Formats: sequence, C-alpha cells, structure tokens
Amino acid sequence: MVISVGILRPQGPWVRTARLGLLGCQLAGGVLLTAFEPVWAAPRANGVEEVIVTGERSQAADRPGQTGSILDEQALVKQAASTLGETLAKQPGVHNASFGPGVGLPVLRGLSGVRVRVMEDGIGSWDASAMSPDHANAVEAFAAKSIEVLQGAAAIEHGGAAIGGLVAVNTRRLPKPDGNTGQQASLAARRELVNHHQQQALMGQVDWRSEQFGLHLDGLQRSQNSLGIPGCAIDTQAVEAQFGFDASAANSCGQTANTDGDSTSLAGGLGFNRGPFYWAVSHRVLDNQYGLPPGGHSDPPDGGAHPAHNHGGAGDGGGDFVRLVMQQTRHDAIAGVVMDEGWLQSLDIAIAQVDYQHEEIEHQQVATRFDNQVQEATLKMPHQWSELWQGSAGLHRVERTFAATGSENFVPPTDSLMKAAFSVQRLAMGGGDYELGARWENTRIEQLAPTAPLGLSRVQLMHQPIDYTTGSAQLAARYFVAQDHRLGVSLGHNQRAPDIQELLALGPHLSTRSYDIGLLIRPEPGGFKVPQAETFNNIELTWQWASPLGDQQLSLFRYGAQDFIYQRNLGLFYDLAEQLLRNNCVRLEECLPVYEFTQADARFSGGEWQWSLPQWHTTAGAWQLTLLGDKVTGALASGEALPRMPPWRLSINLQWQRGDWQADLHSTRLGAQRRPGEFETPSRGARQWDASLQYRLQAPGFGLTAFLQGKNLTDAHLRSATSFMRNFTPEAGRQLELGLRWDY
Repeated sequence: MVISVGILRPQGPWVRTARLGLLGCQLAGGVLLTAFEPVWAAPRANGVEEVIVTGERSQAADRPGQTGSILDEQALVKQAASTLGETLAKQPGVHNASFGPGVGLPVLRGLSGVRVRVMEDGIGSWDASAMSPDHANAVEAFAAKSIEVLQGAAAIEHGGAAIGGLVAVNTRRLPKPDGNTGQQASLAARRELVNHHQQQALMGQVDWRSEQFGLHLDGLQRSQNSLGIPGCAIDTQAVEAQFGFDASAANSCGQTANTDGDSTSLAGGLGFNRGPFYWAVSHRVLDNQYGLPPGGHSDPPDGGAHPAHNHGGAGDGGGDFVRLVMQQTRHDAIAGVVMDEGWLQSLDIAIAQVDYQHEEIEHQQVATRFDNQVQEATLKMPHQWSELWQGSAGLHRVERTFAATGSENFVPPTDSLMKAAFSVQRLAMGGGDYELGARWENTRIEQLAPTAPLGLSRVQLMHQPIDYTTGSAQLAARYFVAQDHRLGVSLGHNQRAPDIQELLALGPHLSTRSYDIGLLIRPEPGGFKVPQAETFNNIELTWQWASPLGDQQLSLFRYGAQDFIYQRNLGLFYDLAEQLLRNNCVRLEECLPVYEFTQADARFSGGEWQWSLPQWHTTAGAWQLTLLGDKVTGALASGEALPRMPPWRLSINLQWQRGDWQADLHSTRLGAQRRPGEFETPSRGARQWDASLQYRLQAPGFGLTAFLQGKNLTDAHLRSATSFMRNFTPEAGRQLELGLRWDY
C-alpha cells in the first residue's frame, strides 16, 4: 500500500532580508565610497602585517573574524594520508571521524557530514560520505596542491552544506595559462615499514605550459593490508554496556580484519588563454575499494527476510566481510573573461558533472548500490568599487539525482535542485577590514519512488515535492587595536535545508547498526508537516598577537542552532527476521536499535588556541616550539550531550632545522569524553607521540625530498570519541613510513 502525502511549501523568514541584502551590497557603494575613500591605515613596519586581497576569494587565514588553516604542497608531502580526515586531524579545531582506516571524514568544531562542505577545485566532491559515515570521501589528499580549511560557517558563498565549515582541496587539474612557460614534474613514493598495514602509494604529476596552452596529467595508486593495532579490536565491555551482548567470540588481537584496500586515480586537464579569455577542462576517474571492520555491519540470521549474512570476526579464520567498491567519474570546466577597465574585474564560470557509484559487496554479490549523479555550476563576478572596496556576487546551481537500491535502500530515489544567489562585499577603512555577505537559496526535493515498506502492513509513503527557501547573512570585522594586536568578530545567521536522508530515511542502515526513520515518516498531530530549515546563529571572536614572545592566535565561538537535526535513539529494536519493532532484543545480530531523525534546539561552544614561539638558534641548528589546544562542547537545549563530540586536546610540537635537514617531535594529549550522549559509551583519554625526519636536496633543475616519519610511537591504545567504530576497532598502532619525492 502506497500513501501519497501532500506537503505545504514554506517560505523561509529570511527570504526578504537576504534579497534586500544582495541588493543593498551593490547599491551602498556610491555613498560609502565618498565617505571613506581617503581613510586608510598604512601597512605596519613591525607586528601584524595588513594584507589587501584583490582576488575574488581570499584565503581562509585572511577572512575577517574567522579562523582557517592551509596545508601547502610542502606540508602535504608528509601529512597527506589515505583519508581526508586523517590528513587534517592535526589542524586546530579539526578531528577525524574514522570508520576503519579506509574512511576518515573531517570534523570541524564537532560538526561533520551534511554540515561540512568538501570541495575539489571549487566544486563539491559529491560522494556519499555525507549520507553515511562508512562512505569514504572521493578526494585524494596525495594529489592535492593545497588543502584549505575554514572553520565556522561558509554558507554565503558555498551554501547550506557549509553551515559548519569548508574543506577546499585544490589541484592543478584545471591549468590556467598566465603567460609563463615551463615544465614541471614530480614523482612520489611512500611505504610503511612498521605496522601490518604496510600502506604503499605511488603518485606522479606532469605540468606543461606555454604562453597560451596548459596541460596537466596525474595518477595515483595506493594499497594497504589490514590495520595493525595494539591489543584487541573490540572493546567487549563497551559493546556489552551499549548493546547488551558479549562480543568476545568475534574479537581479534594484533590487527583488525578486512581493513585492506586499494585505490587508483587518473586525471588530465587542458587549458587555453588568449587575450582576456580563458578556459580549462579536466577529467578524473577514481576507483577505490576497501573493507569495513567486523562489527561495522549488523545482519539478520539465516532465514530472515534479507539475505543471510555472517561476516564473522577477525579471529574466526575467515567469514564473509563487507567490501565497498566506489567509482567516480568527474568532468570539470572553467571559463571566463578578465576585464581591464571598469568596476567589474572578471566573469568566471565553473561547471562540473559528477557520476558516482558505490556498491556494497556481501557474499561476493552486490547487496546495495548507491548512485549519485550531480551537475553543479557557479557564476562569479568579482568586482572592485575602489582601492578600498571590493567584493563578489554570483549565482549557484546544483542538480542532483540520488538512488539507493538493494538490501539497504533506506533512502528512496530522489531528484533535488538547488538555486542560489549571493554577494560578499569587503571594505577597508580606519585600520580595519569589514565584510558583509548575504545569500538567497531555494531547494526543491522530489521523491521519485515510495519509501521502503513499513511494518507488517507494508505501508509505503510517497510525498509531494518539498520546497525550502532559506537565507543567510554574515557580518565580520577585523581591527588593529595596537601595533601587534588584531581583533576580529564575526556574526552570522545561516540556514540549511534538510538533506534527503534526514527527511525520507526508512529502513535498516546496517553500516551504523541502526534502523533509521526520517523526519517525514511519522505524522505529527494534524498530519504530515514540513520540518523547519536548520538555523545557526553564530558569534566568533578572534585575537592575533605578534610579539617578541612569538605569534599567538585565539578563537572563541558559540553557535545557537534552532531546529537542529539529529538522530534520537527511541529505545526500541527492529527485528530483521520478523520485520517488527520490539521493546528488547536477545541477540544484536538479529536486531537494530531504532533511531529517528528529530529536531530540537542545540548549542555549540568552544575555542582554539595556537602559540608559535620564536625560533632560537644554536650551533646544532634552529629550534621552534608550537603549542596548540582546542575544545568544543555540543548539547541540546535540554542539556543532553550530543554524540561523538571530540574531547579537549592539547599538543606540543618541537621542530629542528639545520641546512637541508629538518625534524620534529609531536605530542598530543586527548582528554576523556565523559559526556558521550544518550545510549553511547564514554571514551578514555590518551597521549600520542609522533616524529619525523626529513632531508631536502635542491639542485639545479630538480629537487629531492626524503622523509621518515613515525606515528603513535608508543603503540598507545587509542579509541577516538568521534568514530562510529571506536568500540569495534582502535586507531592504528605504531607506524613507521618512508617517503621519497622527486621534483623537476
């Protein structure tokens, strides 16, 4: 039986405000130009340097009132890892939500998934990582030229998906000739020498440019064995406390089974420049296959309504495990024209088509298939009213078709269309930088097929198309209060339309051991009602201080989230064999806890602090000490803690350099997470020691870099509070990796 449900199409309360903001940003120029053109503080000879950015997009570290960090190509030589979350895990305010070594998603200030937008060359990565924590990002950090992180809302330019932050991965795949000629090539190899994991990677890039043409080619191959760990994989006491059963029979020690995998990526790009016109195109193919640790899936016994699955344990001598095979084909294109005169600096267009497939293999057969077809386009118009006033306006469009078929079709096929207009204006006056931005966004979600059957009555729901019109506004300022001090403040009102799984999920979600119910599945009194858009009201304060004692930066933030969407444990179980909801369950493999997407007000608060002490020079070389600390708390308005929030962290890094040699010793102390959230288990505190040694030879025409780095040198038993799999597998044990890179 299929029930068709009609739903009203609400209009967001900020629609008129956002539209007026877009218009006002453009029209206010005439008045302010006259008032403020003569006012400008000269750059300071000492202390914090003032920077005027004339491009259409400034780097995160230069955004007024916001916090960001950038990993450049040299830093990525050592820090690039097999997952994006692991690559960024040492950055301030960033943690890794791992689901075994094949999956690691970045967590920014306790937010991830649908609230953190991951981009590649200006366009979304458009994998299925936001849909489920066991799905890997389709981004290869090994091939990146730089990775930029912006903590705090970046929703003005990048949409509601960036309401919690932005991770922008930049490559050379869209060559844009700039009149310079030359060739560049690099070849890098890495291999783990200690740890059963034995990850190895080989990456190569070639760039060729003439005055008008550019060519880029790159390729990557990576493989690894199962992960070596200290102690045993499953925390049997935590599993018994959380689920009420004994998992010791499936436990293993020394390694986590089924965590091997391999990945291959090939890409090429071509660019052309003639006069004021330019264009570039690129094509990339990614193949990635990896396994989930035992315990990652929960399946019915033989004879159930679903196929019988016995994934076994790492110590049972085999068993059928879940393998994930991910493929993505991506076509990107950019084009534009540069204006020599007038207020309009350029017209820039970026278009991408992404074809993503994700198959979950069980018993050597495809059990579930995810398809994500996306077309995304942006039009940006950077402009400059005067030397003091510049900005950017643009249009943004995303069309997406998603479908999940097979035993885990917990989200029905849908079409979604997002259209947006935005403007960001930046003004420098009186020794300060000011930024004002506004965005209008409309999202339409159309269900293409009924939901999965519900209960014994086998009811399926079919909703009418849903419309969300949302608006965001951001005001930021950065001011020099003294020669060496710079203060910043950012105020934001940002909205996000719910994603399709938050609205329409219904069915077993085996990877997270849950039976998911979306916001639109259970009717409220009076019938079905459209859930509200999620709204974040943010305030962030930043302080930067340059002095003889070193450079310090402090950021404090508080987010008030209205209608925050989270999954609430109902205290019920879904019997996979009988397809019934039960109050209790005898065996975990037969039942799944029932989670319902729910809306409630929430709050997030915390801060990040970093202190880089001055270098001190000795006959043995130059030394520098850097201290870093961060903390975030997240809770519902009722006081109940949100799950998988990162604990406090304090790290110390000692760096040494002499000539072509460089080394560092890094110690990280993680606090215990004693407020894990309802029906979750706490995590213990831990300390991790890492170290590296690097030699760089620079000769005429080429450079050679060799490094040796060790991670978790004391073989500490680490279970991350942000990981869905923390009770089924710890983080990696002691690792020692050798790397070589040749640059021409």
